Amino acid sequence: MQASFTVSHAKYTGSTDSDGYPVEDDYDEPVDRKVFGWYPLSSQLNMTGDYDRRVVTSKVIMVPDVAPYSPRDKVLLPGSDTEYWVSEDVRDYTTGPFGYKPGGEVVIEVATG
Repeated sequence: MQASFTVSHAKYTGSTDSDGYPVEDDYDEPVDRKVFGWYPLSSQLNMTGDYDRRVVTSKVIMVPDVAPYSPRDKVLLPGSDTEYWVSEDVRDYTTGPFGYKPGGEVVIEVATG
């Protein structure tokens, strides 16, 4: 399978405190990366004491190599100005016992409201 679509990816370079929380939001210059495609994962209305209309939308991008991606990186999908953030560890499917190296998945999110 050939990765024929492109997303914009900006690597997070900010620092974190001793508890792992971000202190600065610095990013490398965005680069174009090839992807196989993407699909919607979920959309949730999170009702908390602070927010009553916050919607978190998650998508998955399927990539030939998950190595460049890590949590807090920014991703822009084609034709959109909406910045998504890598929200969890990548799903690397190249570590199986059969020598098959299909790439992996990267979960991205955006919160609105």
